Amino acid sequence: MSIYKFKTTMSCSGCVSKVEKFLNGEKDILKWEVDLNSLDKILTIETEKMEPNQIPILLLKAGYKAVQI
Repeated sequence: MSIYKFKTTMSCSGCVSKVEKFLNGEKDILKWEVDLNSLDKILTIETEKMEPNQIPILLLKAGYKAVQI
């Protein structure tokens, strides 16, 4: 299992709702959460098979950017 963290451009719960269908729809993502209280709006992804470079692509589909930290 791997855990990846990303700085994102999400800023509110509405943003999180927009990316939810993309993240929940990805079968290789076991768990995810966004810390909206952090300055960088950190997205944490827990996965068994996904590579970290695939996550920003998912977020772009929802209209947000992500950079691995």
